Amino acid sequence: MKLKGLCTALVTSILLAVPTVNASAQEANTEPLTELVYGVMESSDPDQAFERLNTEDKEAFVTAMEPTAVTSPPEEPRFTTSSTNGCWNQTVQQDYRSNLGFVTYRMYVSSHWCANNGRITSHSITGSSGESVAPGYSYHGITAQGAVNYGDRGVSAAQGHFKIWNAQDWIPGTQHFACAKQTTRPGSSSPSGHIGGACFA
Repeated sequence: MKLKGLCTALVTSILLAVPTVNASAQEANTEPLTELVYGVMESSDPDQAFERLNTEDKEAFVTAMEPTAVTSPPEEPRFTTSSTNGCWNQTVQQDYRSNLGFVTYRMYVSSHWCANNGRITSHSITGSSGESVAPGYSYHGITAQGAVNYGDRGVSAAQGHFKIWNAQDWIPGTQHFACAKQTTRPGSSSPSGHIGGACFA
């Protein structure tokens, strides 16, 4: 019985000695990274602020700015008209954002389409482009684009190529391939996008 009690006390003391990580500690660990990102992105010249960082901080900044969500600008309402017969032109914008909400890079897709009696009679992609917004990322052009007319809707898609500041072709994750799409219907158009994966599926 004494041996059992001694073992119990020993196990209890070991458990009490093991440090636990609480939410406050986890938040504290992310504070320096958050301050680093905000310090660069909210400076008067983000590019210069990034260049002043050491290599370790540059790598941390680029990792923190990796896009995790795709959004449309709040000032860009969905295109719609009262007429479902006619022809239209429109350009849509997609913003690729990090967890902290900053835009890392963006893409644009333009389409021309016509409709009659509730059907898309013609649809074509008329342009696509991209641009880097956050320092540490660069835009390297459109790798592919295309358009399909499904009858009830048309879809334009473009894939943009972005690289991080010290990108090497053989290092996974240094190359980003973002997809932006524009779906057209008689009298309306809406954007969508994603990061990675097939763009023309």
